[in-house]
Amino acid sequence: LMLLLPLLVDVSSVVVSAMSIKPALLPQYVRCQESNGPFCKRGSVGDGVVEYAFKTRENEDTRIWLPIDTSTNTIVNNNKTLPIVLWIHPMYDKTLPVWIAHNRRNIDHLVSHGFAVVATYRVTPMGLRPTFEAAYAPQLFWNIGDHTLEALQLLVRSKAASNNGNRIPSDIKPFVRYIDPSRAGVTGYSVGAALSVRLVDRAAEASWDGLSKLRTSSVKQPVLGAVSLGPTIGLPRNRGGSGARDALLDVKNRTAPLLLIAGTSDRRNALKDVNTLYDESPNSQLRVRMLLQSGTHCFLNVRGGECRGGGCSDCEARGSCYGRCSSRDFEQQASAQAAQAAWFTYLLQGDTGALRQLMKAESYPMRVASLDVDGDLPRRRRRPPPPPPPPPPPPLPPPLLRRYRGPTG
Repeated sequence: LMLLLPLLVDVSSVVVSAMSIKPALLPQYVRCQESNGPFCKRGSVGDGVVEYAFKTRENEDTRIWLPIDTSTNTIVNNNKTLPIVLWIHPMYDKTLPVWIAHNRRNIDHLVSHGFAVVATYRVTPMGLRPTFEAAYAPQLFWNIGDHTLEALQLLVRSKAASNNGNRIPSDIKPFVRYIDPSRAGVTGYSVGAALSVRLVDRAAEASWDGLSKLRTSSVKQPVLGAVSLGPTIGLPRNRGGSGARDALLDVKNRTAPLLLIAGTSDRRNALKDVNTLYDESPNSQLRVRMLLQSGTHCFLNVRGGECRGGGCSDCEARGSCYGRCSSRDFEQQASAQAAQAAWFTYLLQGDTGALRQLMKAESYPMRVASLDVDGDLPRRRRRPPPPPPPPPPPPLPPPLLRRYRGPTG
């Protein structure tokens, strides 16, 4: 587990209390080539990560990570507020702090590309024992997604109150000036990937007190799209499911953009579930289905993730994974990191070039088996046609001819 130590961080002459500072330069197991573009490599925003804890339901049950310049201990936002990316982890097998420890490379990668990442750190229950699905009520799985949504609602209210000079929770005050919770996306892995889609659905119907004070547009909710990494949406109720799958697929008006990613060799049913979510979301403004050739469920190095190589499972939180996992696993993880960073750079930062980069198969260390896109793609700005050539000048008048009569007299 991560050890959280109090540390003073000087941010623009304001001393704030942070829970910890950890370097974002975690080991890169795959060398990103120049052809992979800017999102495979670590981003250029800051060279480290600062982590804060704040209360959503209980003290310190939520975490937020922001980019930092470690030489000056200052938060880096390049004079822009940072959009929010919500990360939803699974509930099975591990507590959330352990899941987060295994996922730090993903979190740090997003932070380095200019995002503030928020995740639920503690919720009851967690670490569910893997068993047949119907043994658990769907509310147990939904709880972490609901908690994550509540955290975003809290950040929206706090940001609006802070802008108006009103009091806000003391544990949010140190970082609220640097974030923009009116621009948010959500991502998740496995069961958490299914919950990322559900959160988009719930956000469309939720109450967003303070949002109108942060946004001048007519958008009614801040969650602008989702990423789903190896989603496992469960079984139908009539085949032993909990009912969570049925509820997710009952939503027929899902309009938010979706990026759905799975490996072609996934044995946790995520390949079928990606196809199901893609087919059942025809009203999405933009839906992208990316299948990674020979990819498995190993988007995180965890037990049950189908990660190959001796001792690969759970090696991330224990130290180096060198020699324990196959290069193919790391290629898959680096490809997913790159796709997420490009997707959110487009959705939350308005960079249409990032979306074009996402669509290029050569952007990823692992070969892309297929990439299906449906929806409204931004059009490239066409250069205006050159102005028509100016009309030819009118012909000069004929010279005035005078007959020369010679000298007079």
